Amino acid sequence: MSRAKKFIRSMARRRARGMPEVRTSDGHMVPWNRRYIVNQLLRETTLVEEFFKVPKITKEEADEISRIVEERIKSLGLSFISAPLIREMVNNVLLELSEKDPKFALYRNVCTRCGVPVYDAYETLYVRKTYEGEKIANPDLICENIARNTIKEVILLLMPPNIADAHLKGDIHIHALEYFGLKPLYVGYDMRCFLRYGLVPDGLGRFANIAAPAKRFDVALRHASMVMSSGATHVARSQVHIAFNVFLSPYVRGVKSEELVQGIQSFFFEISQAYAVHGGSHDFAIIQISPEIPSILKDAKVVYRGRVISDEYGSLSDECNLLFSKMIEVYLKGDARDRPFFTPLVNIYLEEESYTEELNDILLEILNKYGVVHVDVNPIKDALFCTHGGLFSVPIELKEDVLTMKRGAHIVSGVSQVVSINLPRLVFRAKNEDKLWDQIHRAVDLAIKVFDLKERWLKRLLNTGKLQFLTQRIGDYSLVEITKLSNIIGLIGLRESVKYFGETMYSNEGFSLVKRIIDKFKDAIREIDVDNKYNVMLTECYEEEVATRLARSDIVTPTYRYSAKKVVIGDLEETTKRLKRGIRELPIRYTSIRDIAITRSRYEETISKELKLREMLTCKPPLIIRMKSGRESGKLLEELFRLIFMKKLFLHVKIMKS
Repeated sequence: MSRAKKFIRSMARRRARGMPEVRTSDGHMVPWNRRYIVNQLLRETTLVEEFFKVPKITKEEADEISRIVEERIKSLGLSFISAPLIREMVNNVLLELSEKDPKFALYRNVCTRCGVPVYDAYETLYVRKTYEGEKIANPDLICENIARNTIKEVILLLMPPNIADAHLKGDIHIHALEYFGLKPLYVGYDMRCFLRYGLVPDGLGRFANIAAPAKRFDVALRHASMVMSSGATHVARSQVHIAFNVFLSPYVRGVKSEELVQGIQSFFFEISQAYAVHGGSHDFAIIQISPEIPSILKDAKVVYRGRVISDEYGSLSDECNLLFSKMIEVYLKGDARDRPFFTPLVNIYLEEESYTEELNDILLEILNKYGVVHVDVNPIKDALFCTHGGLFSVPIELKEDVLTMKRGAHIVSGVSQVVSINLPRLVFRAKNEDKLWDQIHRAVDLAIKVFDLKERWLKRLLNTGKLQFLTQRIGDYSLVEITKLSNIIGLIGLRESVKYFGETMYSNEGFSLVKRIIDKFKDAIREIDVDNKYNVMLTECYEEEVATRLARSDIVTPTYRYSAKKVVIGDLEETTKRLKRGIRELPIRYTSIRDIAITRSRYEETISKELKLREMLTCKPPLIIRMKSGRESGKLLEELFRLIFMKKLFLHVKIMKS
């Protein structure tokens, strides 16, 4: 008998027994065989051993599950069945068994199928015009959006259930969840790395040609642009060129003014056009520029044309100032139609000596053109800091080796992960201040477990040879030591928590309560992360999307709804109507950070309280100021900066046009 006839008879016997053909995921029709279920369970549950340290399923257990599924399929009387449906039936059995043994819930997690419903995919493909962060839809972004939602499911299923549940329920918010275990969130670059060792765009030199250290100003700028493009695939949120014009200042000597302008224009246009290709990410690239050489960098050795030379950056003050002026000139002129550059964002780095009346006028001019100006204010001469994404100001440690770039030592700044804590929910649970401290300790412990998990997942990724651009060698070091970056705990709803206790943020008792809460968080961080292994910093989180999500979560959850209604900001009447219709897009939020309007009326006391709050936090959130343009605003702005300098507090100030 031929093999074809044997196959036909086998199929006939299976159908006679009531078993359908199976349509596989890779597009074939095959006979039913429950051994495939057994093999799938034995293979896929090995992930439970790797991620959760729980033994995989036994052959006997897998065989029993396959028999149950076979009986259920037989009772349906189908002529064919799809492999995804069989998988779901297996998962249903696993969930039923999990009632008696929790390990089966973990088996279900790793055996489930991830993806998006067809209707959601259709909307992404043909209906929606923008995505998160107002990114403009294009074919690549459509694929990225669908993939992002899929990988979020994968990440949550591979996390310990208590962590995944805490995020889903709104106890915490794990930022950039789709890139968890894949990328750090924020990275700052030291341009000297590429001026000394050249540019390796893929980090390996296997797939992209290696460029020698730049010898000309325009080439150095092209390398800087390529750094941002290469890093975009390895960094989840934003990238910063730290002290950008300072490190490029030796290349300015002997270059004509029009060539400087032309080179800077090309740099701005290249990054702006890359922004459009990526769909429009406003925090894609940031450059930090300074009108003068920062005090701590004056004694640093100059890197020029592939060498560390004997000159110090302090001798390049004129070149630094000239390059700053030309960059501002290009930034203010904008594109061919005089429109502002969407990206890169420009952070102006200020020390007290560099803050002049002329610079004040420049800030007002930028404010008038762009509607916003970003300023890194540093009154501390022996320190440097970098603000990531306009959100997190992180101090930078500069040792002697870094200043001389010995064996490739260089500036490293960045944030690996941010976890925001739903502070009002801790208050709702505690009911009173005494019980709040235990809630804070538990929340910090959970956040640090998230940081530990991300570090372990990143190490797994590094061991497979990925993140090549960030791990490329710079002398004896990696470009970015990924596991040494900062981790940040963000507080959401600090003001609402104070309101729950019947106080306001700016009352004496209310501010005293804020201090006690922050001190308890810092104590918990020191107690749990004794060796400062995770470099945990504390901040008040300024991300409106997160503040909105956590507020909605509290209103949607019946346990917290009554308490949340007392403190949330927004339209409660409309919220109630939508809840009755089962709509979760609610017009409410928690306060992230308060914007302060500067006028001639009394505002100094409010700003003083906000500055005191930032003094308490180890990672400084931005101070957000709204003001009108004009001569009087210039005086008010000057008073504001003098107050910050007097407080000796490094701070990112975001000034917005009201």
